[in-house]
Amino acid sequence: DKSEKKHADNKIDEDKKSLYLPFIAIDSLGETVAKSIEEARSEAPFISKKDFETRTSINKTQYAKMHTLGVFDDLPDENTLL
Repeated sequence: DKSEKKHADNKIDEDKKSLYLPFIAIDSLGETVAKSIEEARSEAPFISKKDFETRTSINKTQYAKMHTLGVFDDLPDENTLL
């Protein structure tokens, strides 16, 4: 069933200029961590880098790799109220 493999599929953005790879394409980030990210994201969007770290099972090495790849560029460091 294709919907069961959704987390493993690549996604091309509607603008046809962006390719989103599955989390498991990131070195050292396995399926268990990828699923924890998907589950947390399905509950609520991530509001900060700290929120991401708290709500997923990612370790420091995996977080650092994702940070280096620019995954968190649009997120503030801490939870903030505007």
